[in-house]
Amino acid sequence: MWDVLKIIGQVIVLFGSISGFYIAKIIDLNTSITIGILGVIFILCYIEQKSNINKTISPIRFAIVEIQTLFRESGKSIQYSLTETPGSPLKPTEFGLKLIRESGIDKIIEENRSSLFEKLDKKLLKNTTAYDVQEKSREILLSLKNDPIINSVKDYSFNNAIEIDVILRLGGLVLRDEYLKEHPKL
Repeated sequence: MWDVLKIIGQVIVLFGSISGFYIAKIIDLNTSITIGILGVIFILCYIEQKSNINKTISPIRFAIVEIQTLFRESGKSIQYSLTETPGSPLKPTEFGLKLIRESGIDKIIEENRSSLFEKLDKKLLKNTTAYDVQEKSREILLSLKNDPIINSVKDYSFNNAIEIDVILRLGGLVLRDEYLKEHPKL
């Protein structure tokens, strides 16, 4: 362990000295070391990105999703930033897409497409917008929480410690997109 720290320290000083020499002769030793530290951090981040870091942070992601769900259930406004991208229209993140695929919510939506579209048609008002389709799609899927067609998603949710509402809300985005493909004028 100390050998690794010693090598990192030497790299910091070396990198800081080299960068300090090339940046300006006026830069003092502290600035050179700071630049060296930033360089090493950049290199370590790059190495970590290329390594199998996902296995390490995956449990953290699940915990954050759970915390966000608890905040949401308590009435606090909080974004599901791990599962949905900000902006309009909302889209699943890479992690969100993984949850959609692995939970099977996408297959359930496809297999029950006509009945889900009927439910959506009944809930949508005359002057509906794409936003309305999104929110009603989510509402419909959340209302199916106790329906047997969602049992496989509940099993996935339980086995992976993910709040079912997170997956159903993501499924709402899938349903929204499928509905809007058939209703492009919205």
